[in-house]
Amino acid sequence: MVESTKGGLIASDAEKEFENPDVLFEKLKGLVKLVAKNLQTSLIVSGGSGTGKTFTVIETLKEEGIQKDSGLILIGGGRISTFSLYQVLFRHRNKGQIIVFDNTDFMWRDKKATCILKSALDTYDDGTISFSRQRTVSWPSSITVDVSGMDAQQRKEVYDQLDKRNSDPKTSPKFPSEFEYEGGIIFITNIPINKLDRGVLDCSASIDTTLTVEQMFARMKSILPELGDKTVPSDVKEMILQLLIDEYGKGAIKNVTLFTFIKAESIYQSGMSNWKELIMIC
Repeated sequence: MVESTKGGLIASDAEKEFENPDVLFEKLKGLVKLVAKNLQTSLIVSGGSGTGKTFTVIETLKEEGIQKDSGLILIGGGRISTFSLYQVLFRHRNKGQIIVFDNTDFMWRDKKATCILKSALDTYDDGTISFSRQRTVSWPSSITVDVSGMDAQQRKEVYDQLDKRNSDPKTSPKFPSEFEYEGGIIFITNIPINKLDRGVLDCSASIDTTLTVEQMFARMKSILPELGDKTVPSDVKEMILQLLIDEYGKGAIKNVTLFTFIKAESIYQSGMSNWKELIMIC
């Protein structure tokens, strides 16, 4: 059961399954840190929208010193081609670089994409985990340069040409037919874990951040000072949260996410006299 801001309780239909969401998100932060420290090649963060998955991942990486100008690449939503995925992995292939795929869900339906990802993340060698094992990603094709017979120096020259390439794709050299991937990947998705590719799952740590409504309200209460507009007084935030709790109890609100509070707070700040009614329909 979840305590409201006034001390009342919201009954849970599955109280025995309730887990403190703060504990759950601390586990998430711990897993992100493993990827940041190169102790885990990848992490899959699954769960419904509006739970704060992306925020927690990005903020934790920042705490670990990994930001957009120091190794972090964030790719959000939409669709990129399979070869574009190959290119992204090459450009961010080095140890200490982290790629965050945020709701880029096309890859889970693309067998070629999942095969590429498995090659980039697979640390298994005859059933034994070995992080020193090379993770070779390959794309042998007429659109890539065959580097399979090159020595280390020759490969480096091909890599350097691409790393220093002109931004004009017409004059850019071809990508290598294979390379070693040493970076880390974090996948953020709304797709249930049991619907994801088994091969990529086997290479990754995973966590399900799906929250019940009761857990969502508990999470809101826990992070209330940081949720939404930080300039809004705490008593106002508590009043808005209590309104949402009460209206959910009456059945007036069906879908509850962190965005529910943020929208409600924005509506309150509009100063409209009927702000409470507007919250119920937005």
